Amino acid sequence: AVRTMGPLLVLGLILVVPPIAAATAFAPSIDASARPRHALAFQVISSHTGTGNQHIKCQANNGSFCSRPSSSSSIKSTALFPTRAPKLSTSRSTALWAVTFQYSSSAFDHLAALDDARPADSTGSNTNDRTLVDPSSTTSVQQVDNEDSSSKSTSDDASNDTKVTATIGALSSMAVAILACQLLLPTEYADNASLLCGAAAAATGYMLLGGDAAVRQANLPKDGGYDAKFVVDKPGRMRDILSRVEAERYNIVESGGRDLSDAIRLISQVHSDTYIEEFTEAVKDAKATDRIRRLHPVVMRTLIDQYSYDAAVDGVADWIDSIDAAMECAARAANASTSGNDGNDDVIFALTRPPSHHACRARGMGGCLFCGPAIAAFRALELGAERVAILDIDAHHGNGIANCVQDEARIRYCSIHEEVVEKNWFKSEKDIEKKENSVDPRTPFREDRGKLGNILNIPLAKGTRWDGESGYRRALLDEALPFLADDGKQPPDVLILAAGFDALAVDATSGLALETQDYYEIGSVLRDMFGGRIAVGLEGGYVWQDGTLGEAVVKLVKPWATN
Repeated sequence: AVRTMGPLLVLGLILVVPPIAAATAFAPSIDASARPRHALAFQVISSHTGTGNQHIKCQANNGSFCSRPSSSSSIKSTALFPTRAPKLSTSRSTALWAVTFQYSSSAFDHLAALDDARPADSTGSNTNDRTLVDPSSTTSVQQVDNEDSSSKSTSDDASNDTKVTATIGALSSMAVAILACQLLLPTEYADNASLLCGAAAAATGYMLLGGDAAVRQANLPKDGGYDAKFVVDKPGRMRDILSRVEAERYNIVESGGRDLSDAIRLISQVHSDTYIEEFTEAVKDAKATDRIRRLHPVVMRTLIDQYSYDAAVDGVADWIDSIDAAMECAARAANASTSGNDGNDDVIFALTRPPSHHACRARGMGGCLFCGPAIAAFRALELGAERVAILDIDAHHGNGIANCVQDEARIRYCSIHEEVVEKNWFKSEKDIEKKENSVDPRTPFREDRGKLGNILNIPLAKGTRWDGESGYRRALLDEALPFLADDGKQPPDVLILAAGFDALAVDATSGLALETQDYYEIGSVLRDMFGGRIAVGLEGGYVWQDGTLGEAVVKLVKPWATN
């Protein structure tokens, strides 16, 4: 049969291949540069006067502390926390709530670059101009969505064309090899040899005439690995939060012009020198080539632009400011011999981008570059805390935080996340040992307690709600908080909250089913237990187009209201 069909197959390919190849070669291509670009609209925060909230731009050049609204009462110096003079301040009475939302302009620059939305100036380069927009406007949001749906067309066309060429090459090579074997080899060897030669020729033809490497390259967009479909973090997400926060009359601070030496020093203590060098080199390449690139070739979702390093360092500095405020409250509590709930519980919510909790010691991943919550924990220890707790309520496991704190027994980390259903994932001893020695050693499973037992994973089933026997409330009250306090034996001096909002039922990035009101319940529990001894920073949560994300953020911090 093979001897009979071989010539027919070759004849068929001769008749079919040329028309297909010609159609492929002369098909019109789409120029990525011709894709329309929309002007980025930033929510500009400026100073306001009157009885409403205060928007402050930090201009401090000395010390890492970007000041926040504070009470007029002085803070006594203790061994737990040294006295520091705020660089900027305003009366807390000018704002409705004792919560300050702090963000950096570099975070917007980073998000804008990833969104491919920075307007080009006359020289073709990107500009840093920002335009004030009506927070209620949905124009820019719609433009973002429209651009996302069309941004990968060029990549898909190139990939499909290359795959067609490679497939045709493989079939042609196989046919020629089979025919050659049938004609040249003795009959007793021809049939078996034809199959082997055909398979080898098909693989060779795919590589040479289409190319496996060429297919992989065609799958990458023209800008070196950036694919818009993997980016869910948008400038509109931050604008939505700030718009809602402003409407609720919370304090807002745009941090900048400050000394970042503490942030850089602590980053170098938590992350490896090799990784920091890899990261900074990637940023230099992004600046030199004016394009988005992957941090690591196999990590599709961790993208680097020319603003990534500045945004990541500023994010760490915002986390430091948040933990500094929490430690101030702990100092007041220690001086007054109170629980810390003394009515002066000013909390800083760090609106950081890029996020943090997936960044491991030696590798950034999951869009996270530096691990802010872990760095904040080491900052607290540096300032005199004896025990620090980290609670991660993002719907995804914070493998980066777990990795960064796994060797420090004074830090306890608990992650409440959606369960990961993977059969035979690191089940053998060899796999477990290999995982433990990798750049990402921690797993999301309950069995993984870390080498020191200072890690607790609480995986929740898809569809988990707040109430119920296996609900989120039970996980928080009966497991997470008792673990973080070592069952009351060693209560933490401060709590660090990695605040992800992707556990919302309407958020497609997870299967958990919380409602916005449930975040108020979470905030109430933490407010009652820790008062102002809490540092908070933004992690996941991506349903911002309809205002759900902003509402959940406001619900979480509302228990700290001082109306």
